[in-house]
Amino acid sequence: MKEHRFKWMVLTLLFSPFLFACTVRKQTEYSFSGYQYSAPTEQACRTFIESTKSVYRLSTYVTYQTWYYLPGSISSTAKGEELFTEAVVNRKQSSESFMGTATVIYSEGRKFLLITAAHVLDFQDTIIRYYEQDGERTGIYSVSVKQEQVNYLRDIPGGGNVRVIDSDAKSDVALCYGWVGEGITIPEELEQGWGVVKDIKSGNIAMIAGYPIGYRNYSRANVSLYGVDADKGFMIDAGFNRGYSGGLVSAWSIPDQKWHWIGIITSAPSTSDFMVVPAGQHGVTRYMPDQPYNGPLFISTQSQMAYGLTFVSPINTIRDLIKRNEKRIQELGFLFKNLDNR
Repeated sequence: MKEHRFKWMVLTLLFSPFLFACTVRKQTEYSFSGYQYSAPTEQACRTFIESTKSVYRLSTYVTYQTWYYLPGSISSTAKGEELFTEAVVNRKQSSESFMGTATVIYSEGRKFLLITAAHVLDFQDTIIRYYEQDGERTGIYSVSVKQEQVNYLRDIPGGGNVRVIDSDAKSDVALCYGWVGEGITIPEELEQGWGVVKDIKSGNIAMIAGYPIGYRNYSRANVSLYGVDADKGFMIDAGFNRGYSGGLVSAWSIPDQKWHWIGIITSAPSTSDFMVVPAGQHGVTRYMPDQPYNGPLFISTQSQMAYGLTFVSPINTIRDLIKRNEKRIQELGFLFKNLDNR
């Protein structure tokens, strides 16, 4: 009897570490949530490309009428009708253009809603330039007044006319609407879930879609938070170029196993330096390189982007802007419910 007890005791001692190890393993199992940290699979990349047919090139064309004045002919404090008098010595029309990226988030009938970066569509209504001497304004050199601004999707026949509903300069997000004529295919809307900002973490892998320098581009990037969380924004290690503003940023959701829209590209960090430059004359854009310049000099600010880092405005700022304008959107004839909770 004692011998049997001894055998059972030996067997128990032999198996107890194994049982203990199994118990510990069970306790350390993880339930993964949030967004993926590893590179997306080939199939996931293909899915991303298919789901971003709603990303379009957005172009803006603005015309200005400009009035010019001789030195001392008009006070630097003049305004209103005082500006448009016989003091005007010349007048001409000029234009400016800008290019960015926009994402169509909803379509209905011939109309659609889209999101882009606010600065893509932000052109001043009035621009006043001054004569200066010893750092003091001595008079008005010119006054430019915006005559027309045309916003359109370049990949839509007829342009897909675009108008701004509302924008938030702080988060650099604009909510717009557009429409197309009869016989023209309505732009496709985004086929992705809307992200959860609290799930965005440093190290997540993001995919971006946009039109840098006007060419459609897809790229992969790493997410970095510059605050406690992504609520105020985050960065990705992607190169920023003209045309990327408003570009779509998405991450792969582990629980849903699909892409979530987590924000839009807004800008890149930059540095500014003061430089001495020729004062020049308005309308003169180049100096003879083989001759010394003896004219007056100005101090100019030169900005240089830090390529390789890009700021992103997170999905919660987009939701907030939409929610703030629900009534206005419905007045425009859109019949939707809970668009911001997709």
